[in-house]
Amino acid sequence: MTTPSATTANSQYDAVVEKLTALLKGSGIDVISAVSSGEPAKRDVRWPVKGRKSCLVLYETAEDAVARGLLSGQLPSQVLARWMNDAENLLARHRQARRQLTFVSITSVLTQPEDFLNALSRRFGDQDFPGGWLISEKLVWSAWQGLLARQIVSSEADATRLSSALEAAALPLEAYRYDPDAAASELDAMRTDREQLALQIKELQIRTSVELSEAKVRQSDLEAERALLRDQIMYLQQAIQDHADAATGQQRQLSDMKLALTAAEDRVEGLEATLKGVTTRAARDKADFDALSTQKQKLLETLNQLIAKILQGNELRDWPWRSRRTRQIKIVRDWGIVDPDWYLQHHQDVANAGVEPFQHYVDHGFKEGRPPNADFT
Repeated sequence: MTTPSATTANSQYDAVVEKLTALLKGSGIDVISAVSSGEPAKRDVRWPVKGRKSCLVLYETAEDAVARGLLSGQLPSQVLARWMNDAENLLARHRQARRQLTFVSITSVLTQPEDFLNALSRRFGDQDFPGGWLISEKLVWSAWQGLLARQIVSSEADATRLSSALEAAALPLEAYRYDPDAAASELDAMRTDREQLALQIKELQIRTSVELSEAKVRQSDLEAERALLRDQIMYLQQAIQDHADAATGQQRQLSDMKLALTAAEDRVEGLEATLKGVTTRAARDKADFDALSTQKQKLLETLNQLIAKILQGNELRDWPWRSRRTRQIKIVRDWGIVDPDWYLQHHQDVANAGVEPFQHYVDHGFKEGRPPNADFT
């Protein structure tokens, strides 16, 4: 199934292919999109006859494929496996028709159109390609998704090897760099959303508690009233039986009592329907509360994964140990990840050891899965 986010990314890619096809029309260069849509039925690529025409082949980097998959809710492992298979096929095609095929990353065309057109002009004998056809565009996925995708790809040796091979075969363009500050801003926005969600959950808890209390009171009152009515019904039934053998003159009284009995039974049915509605509403409110609690837990798990990825990311891997550790401590302090007072209060072993909370969380806390503040409990 294709999500709206995936459709947006695919539409952006399709628009680039359409513009390039129009731009290169009449130049003797065909445009081929080798970008996988994620649907096997739509992954066939129509390759040209060997030696006929030059072709510009648009491919997707491993990082971009994984980021697009994260955007659409796909498992990174499945996306990366599919991408590696496609990459092997592309490299095999390139070895067979090296002079005929020119590779370029589709995101390089999107984000660096001017550099791309200059490189394309040099590749095809300084042909002049007008730049008005292409403008720089922002990628539809978030910076934090791009950084996370980079971490995932860098942890897979085969994916890294294939990425390097495709980059070596492609036009010489600088790889797109995701902005860590933008990723931090996105995480701050997610934190704000999480806080708003927590407030909504708290409000729902209070409202649910009040409604449950009111429902219990109403239920108690209804049960008492129902018991009273049932007693009245039993009394009326007995009275009817007693007056059944009475004289003809008492017939009118008997009829009136039957009418009273019917009205009482209708009242009981109405009260039972009201009680059922109250019970159903209380169950629905509890289900809503459970769903919001599950959503909060998933959000906390995602934030824990992102914090771990950022603290263990490639950007700090080559730093000296002391500088890297100082940078990690600054991140958790500046981003408000660790509440020092709360951390020491809820991790008595850290407080007893006299260790500074930011230092302990960077060295041990996040690896041990310790919550850094009250929001992670």
